[in-house]
Amino acid sequence: MPAGTVLSTGTGILVPDEHALRAGDVVEIDVERIGTLRNTVERLH
Repeated sequence: MPAGTVLSTGTGILVPDEHALRAGDVVEIDVERIGTLRNTVERLH
């Protein structure tokens, strides 16, 4: 892939509301030898 290429992954499947992310939820991704990326979900108005 050329430099500057952006890859976007995801799914077109919508989850039921009871399983969806809500404001205040924390999403964490652990990458070995790098660390943890941690973001708190916020509602956009």
